[in-house]
Amino acid sequence: MYSKKALLFVAVVLSMVSIANAIDVFPDPNLWPDFNSDNIVNFVDFATFANHWQQSGSGLDGDFDNSGAVDANDLATFSYLWLNGPGPVNVFESFKTALAIADCNEALTFVAGISRDKYAEIFRIIEPHLTDYASGMGGLIFERQRNGEVIYEMLHQDGGQTLLFPVFFIREEDGNWRLFNF
Repeated sequence: MYSKKALLFVAVVLSMVSIANAIDVFPDPNLWPDFNSDNIVNFVDFATFANHWQQSGSGLDGDFDNSGAVDANDLATFSYLWLNGPGPVNVFESFKTALAIADCNEALTFVAGISRDKYAEIFRIIEPHLTDYASGMGGLIFERQRNGEVIYEMLHQDGGQTLLFPVFFIREEDGNWRLFNF
């Protein structure tokens, strides 16, 4: 028979799934509950999360809000990230990785369909310099978000000067975030 704790956990999961599907925002863009680092959030990661369920302490896998406990708020975050796939920051990092190895086709999978042809042409022109281009792309700073669209500022070091460039993401019809303009 199932314990009360297990049944409560299942009820909370089902509630959080409905909440996660109803919103079009994402938690802290640096969160990604891929606890085993296989680049996908799945039941293996959920098992890690579940092992820490209702535990308290510091540094627990799954304590996304740093409250010192793995609780319903963390489950909502986990559910959202699991159901909605990688957020814009993860998409951008995968995009940069593809450019760094001069894999234009892979990089273009992270670009929105409406912008793909434009960037395919740009990459064709700068192909000999793609790795240099990728190495100049710094981290992202969150700027703002609207329904289905998010804007970051990308850091770029040029000598002693730090420059910021806007990077636009859109959520496409398949539910995935992709680069729209950068």
